[in-house]
Amino acid sequence: MLLAILGANDGSSYTIFYDQNKNHSKRRQKKLEKQRRRMEIYHKASKVLMSVENYKKGVLHGVKIIYFQMRKVAEEMNFVKRYNRVYKKLGQEGTCFLKSQFTKICNDGDADL
Repeated sequence: MLLAILGANDGSSYTIFYDQNKNHSKRRQKKLEKQRRRMEIYHKASKVLMSVENYKKGVLHGVKIIYFQMRKVAEEMNFVKRYNRVYKKLGQEGTCFLKSQFTKICNDGDADL
């Protein structure tokens, strides 16, 4: 796997990982001044995007999208400070199978085992 680091004039940096066939396997974009990062992961031995994740201060924050091999959206999640708030699961033909929304997450201590 090869690694390339590219600089940009907007204060961001890019890290690109390649597989043995010179396809992108993973790509990260990081904006240094805001501590934001966008990560793109590709299907194995393919140039097709598999998922896109957004981070803020090191935790998932924003939209995460997972794609089928044929480039259609399979799952869509919206994270706020690493917690999944809205989730959608779609079929290959675009039909929504599941949609859920979380409004509050509570943790009242250890679970009794």
